[in-house]
Parts: sequence; C-alpha cells; structure tokens
Amino acid sequence: MGGIPRELGNLTRLDTLIVGNNQLTGKIPRELGELTKLTHIDLSGNFLTSLLPLQEMTVKAKTQDFLKRISESI
Repeated sequence: MGGIPRELGNLTRLDTLIVGNNQLTGKIPRELGELTKLTHIDLSGNFLTSLLPLQEMTVKAKTQDFLKRISESI
C-alpha cells in the first residue's frame, strides 16, 4: 500500500490515469489538478482520504462520470 506520488504532476503530457483497485492510501495530490491534458482518471477502489479541490482543477474531464469516479474512490 502507498499513495499517489506528487511527481505524477510533472507528467505534463499525461492524458489517462488509471490506478483503480490498487489499495492506494492518503490524499490525492493537488498536482494532479494541474495536468491540463488529463481527460480520463480512475481512482476508484482505493482508500484515498480527500478530493482534489474541484474549483482549482484545470483538467478537461469535469463531467458527471468523472465526478462519480472520484467520489466512489474515497
């Protein structure tokens, strides 16, 4: 078990992040909200304790499906 590394925020060309069902713990790094090319994210099935501040997010995938997957992951 471990967390989502903040360093993922350095992957500026990342468009998909699928880390569901990996027993991840801790907070979702704020740096993920800076990934402007990120369009698909799956954090479900983990033990994450907080949401990204949605008002600060710049990812394009601000859809109901995206929000549902985030909320299911905590």
